[in-house]
Amino acid sequence: MGIIVSFTDRTVKGFGGDWSLPIPILEVTETALTFADRQTGLFEASVIGTIEFVTGDMDAVMKLSGKSGKLENFYFLKCKPTQRMF
Repeated sequence: MGIIVSFTDRTVKGFGGDWSLPIPILEVTETALTFADRQTGLFEASVIGTIEFVTGDMDAVMKLSGKSGKLENFYFLKCKPTQRMF
């Protein structure tokens, strides 16, 4: 799974078919960033997570709920920084 953090756009991308839209970054500190988004319509969907810069740990939870029930996906990833392109 490839997660892309864009500090220019202030978004996190890469959750694929589960969440194809860019997720807004809510807060950036010296040690971590927090991202979250919520969508409503025929069903409600939300995602929230953090990426810690020192350890590279990313924790996120995605929740979907509708008339047919609820679904929760938990993500625990180890992020490795890539080389800057410029």
